[in-house]
Amino acid sequence: MKNKTVIAVLAVAALLFLYIALVDDKLQTTDEKQARAENVFHTLRADRISRIELTTPKGRVTLQAIEAGPGEEHAWQLTAPVKLRADDTEVLALVSAMDFLIFEREVKEDQNDSRFGLQSPRIKGKIQFGNETVTFAVGSNAADTEGVYISTSADEDRFFVVSRDFWDAVNKGMNDLRDKHLISDMLTDTSVVSLNSPSATMTATRETTGEWKLKWQGTSVLAAASQMQQLVEQTEKLEVTKFVSDNVTGLKQYGLDKPRASVRLGIVSGKSVKVSVGRNCDKNKETVYATVAGTNAVHCVSSHFLNMLNRPVERYVEKRLLPYREDELSKIELRQGAEKLLLEKNDESLWNVSGLTEEDTSLTAVSTLLDELSKISASTVEITDAPPLAEEPNATVFFETTDQRSLTIHLYTVPDAPATVRMQRDNSKAVFTFSANVLTELTPYPLRFRKKVWENTHKEDVLTVDITSSNGTQSLQKVDGEWMISKPESVKTDAALVKKLLTLVSETPVVDYIRTDTHPFAPGHLFARVSAKAALHLEAPERDHAHEDVTQTQTITIEIGERADGASRFARIVEKPEGIFTVDDDFTSFLNAPLAARNLLAVNASMITEVSVQSDSLSFTATKTKGQWHSDNCTLQSDALERIVIDFGSAKAVSADGFGTPIGAPVTTVSFSSPQSDVPAVLRFADEVPDMDGVKANRDGVNVTFVMPMRLLRDLTAVCR
Repeated sequence: MKNKTVIAVLAVAALLFLYIALVDDKLQTTDEKQARAENVFHTLRADRISRIELTTPKGRVTLQAIEAGPGEEHAWQLTAPVKLRADDTEVLALVSAMDFLIFEREVKEDQNDSRFGLQSPRIKGKIQFGNETVTFAVGSNAADTEGVYISTSADEDRFFVVSRDFWDAVNKGMNDLRDKHLISDMLTDTSVVSLNSPSATMTATRETTGEWKLKWQGTSVLAAASQMQQLVEQTEKLEVTKFVSDNVTGLKQYGLDKPRASVRLGIVSGKSVKVSVGRNCDKNKETVYATVAGTNAVHCVSSHFLNMLNRPVERYVEKRLLPYREDELSKIELRQGAEKLLLEKNDESLWNVSGLTEEDTSLTAVSTLLDELSKISASTVEITDAPPLAEEPNATVFFETTDQRSLTIHLYTVPDAPATVRMQRDNSKAVFTFSANVLTELTPYPLRFRKKVWENTHKEDVLTVDITSSNGTQSLQKVDGEWMISKPESVKTDAALVKKLLTLVSETPVVDYIRTDTHPFAPGHLFARVSAKAALHLEAPERDHAHEDVTQTQTITIEIGERADGASRFARIVEKPEGIFTVDDDFTSFLNAPLAARNLLAVNASMITEVSVQSDSLSFTATKTKGQWHSDNCTLQSDALERIVIDFGSAKAVSADGFGTPIGAPVTTVSFSSPQSDVPAVLRFADEVPDMDGVKANRDGVNVTFVMPMRLLRDLTAVCR
């Protein structure tokens, strides 16, 4: 191809590209046209509609799209018959009805026929999008269907029947399409609210800190931010239920010359909007007349708005004991009498509690307290000019926020009402009434914020534990990494119980801490009913001029005493006398019993070839030959006995009852013999333990008595008939 030809082709391509960029982007593609072949407005580009004109039985209206800026949503305005902001939701529904209108059938007759009503249409419309304009006319109802006749300028030689829903969608007047909000010009960041009603007369101002303050009966009171926000939002978003008039000549007929209630929203600079409410619009009292000051418009709104304005001022007063969020607070000080407790955040926004180390402080406990305080709300509030309630408050709480706001509250008991306390904030005239239980929440006691665990040592450092209880003493020691009972008998330990024991001595779980200065301890409360004394071998730093490791021995002694309540007992760590606490009662029960392995009565089932059972009512011997069990004493169920022997091979005790064999005279003796052993495994069963569905049992050579499942013995004695 010659160079001139190449240049000519490129020039044509450039012109074609320019045409596509400037013109063809405004047109539909062939695929789009085919997809919209059944659409009445098949050339419509809904996203480019800029103007809509409608003439309906409700009047003539013109809608104009407002050019949206970056990040703004598309908005509409009524330009005729008057200039008003449009209801964007209603306009979107109108546009969608046009965009998605599909004809039910094409009419193959003369559209000038008066039957179709298209020469004198009931509704006429004009839609402008891009450089195109499409007009349409809606005529009569179709006699043979639930539809209406429609014609458009896009199809001058055709007309259609469409659903009668389209009639409802476009039969709109000014009041249907106008913005429903009573207030058309919204304020930015309302900071002043004035309320005037038979129930409430107040002015509230939002300070730079974001707090609202009420001026009420000559005093300033902290307002509930949520209630103030609700009042502002409900006023700003107040919607018209019925448009009455945009140009009234007098307010008296609507009861607005002397409003039943009014609210003014403003900003500090002075700009404000005032809404007044008059008499009811209807007999059902569901709507009331309302007007915005400075306009001649009166419309109906829901009577719920009047009900909100008639709320008493107390509704807007902040009645919570703690009006701040935890993340807003930086310091809290609790005082009761001579006691004082300081909670303060560090540089990492973590709470430090006086009297506790950072490691011992429970951040959860602090959060729980603040959560509870924020839920405590006064039952009543009143304004009084009386002097302070008493010379000295029963409790004082000081709050300080991260932005240097502060609040001091004083609580006083009421002599003639001991179940209540009264509160004042920063010497305000407002007095709040609370339940007297609030004083308990404000107790300045450091241990309430301590972690619910005494971190004594690491489990790995514990080498021996001596347990003393009403059942005697048992000693445990770790040998080559394994725990054994060394006294009073040398037996294996139960791994799960040892783990529980090590948890008790290394990280003692606390139910609650006890105030020894206020708790009415009875004699013997802390008598050690059971104790666990652990010896620790800890590595010490190397001595100067020495290379060998040096160890030091420490002890931790847990004493558990009487019941504190139905589920816990008083306890203490002897080496840490600064705290008395409660632990789960379950620790007492398991420390009272041997921590012996629960499988010490199990037999080697695979080797057993003879089973002998002796009791007052039953005596038999069974022998296993060629895989089958036989007995000369009774009719034997071989398969059943085999399963029972296997069960004894994996048998685990319900619990250990005690050291030694204190089961008395045995009721049933069972011997398991095998060719590999000269000594049979002899188990003796005696007293039943009904609450465990068990029976006491022991074994020759194992000086521990256990409670075994009764099922094992029951099944064994039933196998021979």
